[in-house]
Amino acid sequence: MYKIILLTGGGRLPDEVIKSLKKNKKIFFCIGFEGNPVSKIVLKSEHKIINFGSIVTELKKLNSKGYSHVLLVGNLNRPSLKEIKPDFNSLKLIPYFTKVLLEGGDNNILSY
Repeated sequence: MYKIILLTGGGRLPDEVIKSLKKNKKIFFCIGFEGNPVSKIVLKSEHKIINFGSIVTELKKLNSKGYSHVLLVGNLNRPSLKEIKPDFNSLKLIPYFTKVLLEGGDNNILSY
């Protein structure tokens, strides 16, 4: 059985996905983002609220605990560049992200 990371945003979708995962007895962990809405069901689940700049570090930590699948659920507010505050692991990926952004915008990053 695989463990799932939910990158959660606003709207009803995170709640519906969490209800389904609980009903099917799946193991999951929620990551919410500063400056974005987080529902009560996310807050009642195993979760962490982070800055966008520390996503790489959090994903690495969870991967080392056996989490192997990532789902994006809900809508997110796009942060300004000054709000991101990248940590060391994220800084290492800036050249890669810059190249991908120049080739097709922020949506292009999610397709890699």
